[in-house]
Amino acid sequence: MRNVVCMVCALLLIATSAHASTILSSTVMQSDLDGIINPSINITGAAPWDFTGQDYHLLASIDEITIVLTFLDGDTDVGGYDENQLVLGLDGHNTGLLLNGFTNDLYVTQLIIGVNGSPEVLADLQADGQLVGSIIDLSPNDNYINLNAY
Repeated sequence: MRNVVCMVCALLLIATSAHASTILSSTVMQSDLDGIINPSINITGAAPWDFTGQDYHLLASIDEITIVLTFLDGDTDVGGYDENQLVLGLDGHNTGLLLNGFTNDLYVTQLIIGVNGSPEVLADLQADGQLVGSIIDLSPNDNYINLNAY
């Protein structure tokens, strides 16, 4: 039997506004979904990362994305065929941020930092102050993961 700690995923955006650098952050429970990624699986489930009350409407660009994520990759070891195949999706857009370093059959928490200047992600964020997170599989139907939310 496996004991699992409370899993929370956090998203931190460092962005440029008209006047200065701005940091936005949000934390939600993971979706508690598991299975084959085909072609994506939600990280946040029904509760998106919510930036309400923060200055998201003033942003001119998103300069950095940081995510803290815990999941079990059920079919490979570090360096195996999942490496460079799983990426962070925000509101359905591929951010290009690779979710590497998760191991076979172990829950691993990773802090992943990357750059993405996606105008589509910025536009979606400014439209409603929320972003739905997902894991996009660049080679669908061959990667099994578990995003436990105990």
